[in-house]
Amino acid sequence: MEVVTARFPEPDIEALAAKGLAWLARCQVSEPGYDQGGIRDPLDGKVIGDHYAATHFAWACSLRHAETGDSDMLRAARSALSFHQRTSLDEYPPGNWDYHWDFNNLAFAESCLLLAGSVDAAETEAWRGTLEAWKTNPHWAVNWVAMRAAAHFLRHDLLARPDDLPQAEKWLDFVLGAQLPDGGIEDVRSASLPSQYHAYTACLLHRLLGRRPAVGRAIVAAARWLLAITAPDGEMNALGRGQGQIFGYACAIYLFRVAATLDPEMARHHRWAAQAVLGRLARFQTTEGWWPLVLNGLPVARRAGWYDYHHLTVYNAFAVLWLSLAARVAMPEGDSAAPPPGDVWLRQSGILAVRRRHYFALFAAGRQGAGYRTEAGITPHDITFGDEPFFRGPLGPGPGKYGSRAAGFGQEAHCFAPLWRKPGEAWQAPAGAEGSLTPGRGPGHWRLALETGGARWERELVFGDRFIHGRDRLALPPGIGDAAMAEVRGHNIPLAATGRLETGRGFVRDSASGTTLCVWGGESLAPAGTVEAARGDTVILAGAGRPGQTWGWRLRQGPATTGGGALPGIVCLSADPWSGLWKRKQRLLFELSRLGHSPRTLYIEPGVVMTEIVEHPGRLLGCGGERQRRALKGRAVNQGHGFSLATPLLPWPGQRTFPALGLANRRSWLRQLSHFVARAGLADGYVLWLYHPSHLDALDVLGDRAELIVYDWTDDWAAALPPERAQAERVALDARQEALLGRCDLVFTVSRALQDRARGACPEAVLLPNATDPDVFRPPAPEATPHPLAAGRPMLVYLSQITERLDVQLVAAVAGARPGWTLVLVGPVVCDPSCLDPLRGLNNVVLTGAMPYDEAASLTAQADVCLLPHKTGALTGTLDPIKLYDYLATGRPIVATRVAMHPDLEAHVRLADTPGGFIEAVEDALAEAEEAAQCRRRAAMAHTWTARATEAAAVLQRFFPQD
Repeated sequence: MEVVTARFPEPDIEALAAKGLAWLARCQVSEPGYDQGGIRDPLDGKVIGDHYAATHFAWACSLRHAETGDSDMLRAARSALSFHQRTSLDEYPPGNWDYHWDFNNLAFAESCLLLAGSVDAAETEAWRGTLEAWKTNPHWAVNWVAMRAAAHFLRHDLLARPDDLPQAEKWLDFVLGAQLPDGGIEDVRSASLPSQYHAYTACLLHRLLGRRPAVGRAIVAAARWLLAITAPDGEMNALGRGQGQIFGYACAIYLFRVAATLDPEMARHHRWAAQAVLGRLARFQTTEGWWPLVLNGLPVARRAGWYDYHHLTVYNAFAVLWLSLAARVAMPEGDSAAPPPGDVWLRQSGILAVRRRHYFALFAAGRQGAGYRTEAGITPHDITFGDEPFFRGPLGPGPGKYGSRAAGFGQEAHCFAPLWRKPGEAWQAPAGAEGSLTPGRGPGHWRLALETGGARWERELVFGDRFIHGRDRLALPPGIGDAAMAEVRGHNIPLAATGRLETGRGFVRDSASGTTLCVWGGESLAPAGTVEAARGDTVILAGAGRPGQTWGWRLRQGPATTGGGALPGIVCLSADPWSGLWKRKQRLLFELSRLGHSPRTLYIEPGVVMTEIVEHPGRLLGCGGERQRRALKGRAVNQGHGFSLATPLLPWPGQRTFPALGLANRRSWLRQLSHFVARAGLADGYVLWLYHPSHLDALDVLGDRAELIVYDWTDDWAAALPPERAQAERVALDARQEALLGRCDLVFTVSRALQDRARGACPEAVLLPNATDPDVFRPPAPEATPHPLAAGRPMLVYLSQITERLDVQLVAAVAGARPGWTLVLVGPVVCDPSCLDPLRGLNNVVLTGAMPYDEAASLTAQADVCLLPHKTGALTGTLDPIKLYDYLATGRPIVATRVAMHPDLEAHVRLADTPGGFIEAVEDALAEAEEAAQCRRRAAMAHTWTARATEAAAVLQRFFPQD
């Protein structure tokens, strides 16, 4: 979908150029002497004439004079050209670099052409002599050759020198031959393709547009290449040498403006890019009129030291010139629009540009690099959510252009990728070698690989509509892949030190935009230093790992502060079998569908083991065999309201005895999950809703298409294990619990205690207590037929599955002390039956087993007192029992042990710790006034499953804001 945008108010391009030109004019040396007419850099006080600021300043002044007749511009241009004539004879001895003839030649020739007729014959003849005498550089960077070609074409036009034309044609052939089939223009053949010099070379080609037809096609291809990598905020200079430098932006503006005419099919996108890049450049222009060499917010004194000082005036002259040229390009009228969402694979360039409605990402395979730095692979070069860059790099360091300050910092300050090093040595990053970039196993899946120094990096990427998911691996050379020989960072994340970063054990979040990066595998994230870098202060977050390990990360935009949009479908993995006794899982998910919040819900219950069917075939025919019949069907069954129920079939018996069979069943379960989801018609992705640490493996199968990953944390699962389970099992389950929390975008919790624990691993932890269905749990109607079990009065009811949480000793003590009371325990026994031995022989204790839902609710409503006799401890301190809400809805009085509960419920529950206290509380409840029942019913009506599903939907919808 294309979105027509006026993201930035378009600045006045001519005004920007004029302001910059005025600043350069103030920097021009007016005092007589060797440097008169040159441009003095205010940061170090040097002129450094070999760096072509003066000739490009002259070109810009000549443009202005040719249009306006401004005499000051003529005077400034002539002085600058005179400086070049005077100092080029000895190649400016104060300079310490090779004299840049090719840069100066083109600018001098263009200036001479523009000023022809504005100077006398003597000056014209002197200029002619300089044109005749120029030299060229023995340099084969493509942008240099393009300048050389343009200058010689132009000198041929001016002087009709016969040797110039064939030489210019030869160099033009070289430049056109440097363009790859995908449109990228290499600057060093087979080694380097920096975006700044790509743009500059394409602009130089435009100066040669009429020379041959192939030039026009090359410009269009180059503009489309640059358009693909342009971020929403106008950042187009993120690749290779010269990254972030100002003249690349000015050249891009020129290129997009000319492409709007040359490429009418893409004109609206070129107009958008020209506006976006111009807006970016305008935001960094100082009040004095100059730009920082690199677009950053560092103070001048700190910013400059990252580069040779004299580049400030030189690149400002370049930027002013190309902005001035761009201002003279008339763009055809029409609307502007960002390129549509999609993946652009610039195959020969090894670049992937991914544009979604909500983010932009740029990755590169990596190249050997040339000139001043290597061109890193694996790492992203740009990730922007909305208009906010989350990661932008890798910039530097390297010798020469990046200045003396860069030498002390390695790639750990710049690469979002695993790193390794030998003890005492610098970190090794995926840079300085040719990498690969290939499509993965499905839409939106890509693979990166790079090998250097014997180490091999691999990164698998998945791009959803609102998220980016990555898996990383690093294999080290033989002999050093152990902890004694190498140190490994599985996660190395350098981010701008904005002061907006929030970190947890496995996440970092930008508090302004809400964009959150979750990581897993290896050790927890920890600060690894804050360093000064060319784009600004950078904080490094790192987590250690082991060679050969897999590390993962997921990046997603956070929730909107207000409002939200429509949800995709929901895929829920439940931890409980579907039953007639509906609990939180069934209630919430079904209500989300019934209320229309989820257009389609696939609810997958735990699997049925084939043994159950083989050993009990009769169940298939009875009313209790629904699960087995669903499992044999192998497809989801429609339950109405867009809600479908699926039951996997686990084919191998003996999985508890034979671990290999358990693994085989696990693989079968994962395959069936994929099958169910594939047939559910969830083409736009889905919310993946999980309930148990055992679902962690499913993230590797279903997480790649999950636009939101939700964990509904209802129990402390490790604490809930029966006491006879091994400690190792408890530790392993707790580790999976922690890992699951760290891989989710959102965690719902039933209690404050769980919410507090979740926040350390997931920043979006939201309290979502339990609730009740007041249409099912309600006071009995006066005409209702009493349940047979209600014959023994007073009747005390406990409604729940019978698990280890039940304090059987307490129940036995109460029943033994009050034989006239009937204690009815309603629900299936799911614990070891021996746990109930203390209740054997107590005639006033009734275990009903499983009971139809409506019947259970009716029986509960007829109770004299409802009970919650749970053991107290670490587990019950984290719970929010559903049965309390159900009890409240019936209006019946409640007696419970001191378990955790919603604060709204505490005033309506009598609490007791001992058998004696429990008996006293029940007796008090039996004697209470009838009007208390109405108060409890009113309290319950504030906590219905309909209301709770609406609360959940509001939270979920904030993760899907409207475009």
